[in-house]
Amino acid sequence: MAKRANGEGTLSPRKDKSGKVTGWKGAVTVGYLENGREDRRWASGKTQAEVREKLEALKTARNGGMLAAHGVPTVAAYLDDWLSHLEAQGKARNTLSDYRRVIEKRLKPALGKKPLDKLSVLDLERSVSGVVKAVSGSEGQRTLKVMRQALTQAVRWQLIPRNVGEAVTMPRVVKVEMLYWEASEALRFLEHARESRLYALFYTALTLGLRSGELRGLRWQDVDFTGGWMHIRQKANDLEHGEVVLETTLKTDASKRRIKLEAGVMAVFEAHRERLTVTRAQIETPSSTLERRRTRQGIVRVWAEHDLAFPTENGTPFSASNLRRVFNAVCDAAQVKRIRLHDLRHTAATAMIRRGYPPKLVADILGHTDPAFTLREYAHVWEEQREEYAPSAENLYGHSSKVLELSPLN
Repeated sequence: MAKRANGEGTLSPRKDKSGKVTGWKGAVTVGYLENGREDRRWASGKTQAEVREKLEALKTARNGGMLAAHGVPTVAAYLDDWLSHLEAQGKARNTLSDYRRVIEKRLKPALGKKPLDKLSVLDLERSVSGVVKAVSGSEGQRTLKVMRQALTQAVRWQLIPRNVGEAVTMPRVVKVEMLYWEASEALRFLEHARESRLYALFYTALTLGLRSGELRGLRWQDVDFTGGWMHIRQKANDLEHGEVVLETTLKTDASKRRIKLEAGVMAVFEAHRERLTVTRAQIETPSSTLERRRTRQGIVRVWAEHDLAFPTENGTPFSASNLRRVFNAVCDAAQVKRIRLHDLRHTAATAMIRRGYPPKLVADILGHTDPAFTLREYAHVWEEQREEYAPSAENLYGHSSKVLELSPLN
């Protein structure tokens, strides 16, 4: 059969050994391979009309960018390339660490050997279901979300025609109610924490609602003592092997923010800075009895300057686990229920809303983009609110609640 115009596809007969025509085949050029040869897609059928119909479908898919290139990698190889791409694009290290964990533990064992363009909805559905059964619904959700993001990029790179992850049902997760403190518990904790060297950190967490990484990464250069502002520009991030790094790539654009500091907050920061200056001087110039004793025992402390507002005793950034241990110890000593350090953020948001702070301002202080998210996820109800606003017809409608003498019921 004569060859058609360039790019329009070819059509030729298929013959058996005797030369008899048994069917037809055709191809459409979709591009060129690395060696310069044409990258072609083939179709076959019993009649010319059938093959022409298939070729037209291939051309439509090609013109719409729906045909993937040859040389498609395995799922494992592609995911490695995707991670390298994200790293080159400046993705936050903690996000990359989480993606890598999901990929290595959840996706590669089940799907890694499969060619990327052969990955089906059923393949991914089964893999996610397995994670839900073996671990949890939330981990299943995380696995599917990571794979969906990776496949979206694969579609952009034209490695696959569509994102099969979009057709997989997101696992359901039973939402765990967040813990938080009542106002009385927060007050008792703060009063007891006055004796802790991290009192200012806990005070800041319960007052401004900073995230753990933001607290651990806060620098003195980010605190404007003259104007009374705090700038959130850096966070501490815990890597898988125990290293704590400081990075300026924050969780969202809204996370990079400035917060006005009230006079009382400023006073706490000033006192804390003075205490920290004394601590550093004792390490750099040992003169106290305790430091001389440590030196004689071979315990030499060296101050590592990172300009941190809330460092360890040596000036280095706290790990999340070490800070959590200190926090739990203060909770126990103050005899308040143990909650996560992150739950101080929930407590702060609840207190702000309770005291009449506009939701938009609360979201701005917390570093949220959407005030509705702040109200939905971070504003809880205190017991004192339930008591103060117990519904009655009198306070709802102005109907007197005075009990009158009523006629007997018939």
